[in-house]
Amino acid sequence: MSVESGGASGLYCIQCGSPLPGGSFDAVLSLRCESCGVVSEAATFPALFNGPGWITSGEPLKALDEASCFYHPGKRAATHCDACGRFLCALCEIDLGGRKICPKCMEREKQQGLLTEFVTQRTLYDQIALSLATWPLLSLVFFYLSVVTAPMALYIAVRYWTASPSLVPRSKIRFIIAGLFALLEIGGWTALLIHKVG
Repeated sequence: MSVESGGASGLYCIQCGSPLPGGSFDAVLSLRCESCGVVSEAATFPALFNGPGWITSGEPLKALDEASCFYHPGKRAATHCDACGRFLCALCEIDLGGRKICPKCMEREKQQGLLTEFVTQRTLYDQIALSLATWPLLSLVFFYLSVVTAPMALYIAVRYWTASPSLVPRSKIRFIIAGLFALLEIGGWTALLIHKVG
């Protein structure tokens, strides 16, 4: 069976990087580069020469020398995982924004927070900072807590200024108000302390 992919094998010369000409499906391809004349040998599997989408379902292996799916050893490999390199059948490949990844890598990237497609909640740091800055002002009983909450609010406002906002669009106004209140409270406590000492 000859390789027909516009006359190219899908392989590149190890010397000059030029595309190698087509060959035939063997255990090992031996191809001569038309640019520099170097002979390259490559152990391949037939799926290399088929374009994307050539298998629509988990197709069973037809020969022992074909590459099989890492997760389904009896199924033909249709592609490989862009994250870990494992061969995948059409049933296992997951297309995420043009990347083909396997179920295990998808789960790992989801747990690490790398897949924004699966984010369902976010911490609203702007709301936390605003609450810490304003909550003690609601009552004289809690006012003394602003000694602790004002620096915390200021820290959160500065530290998480560039953090991912809510899943719905929000402005930075809560951070700004929290920072202003926190600075006023810290300034008030500093003036009170200086007055007491002096």
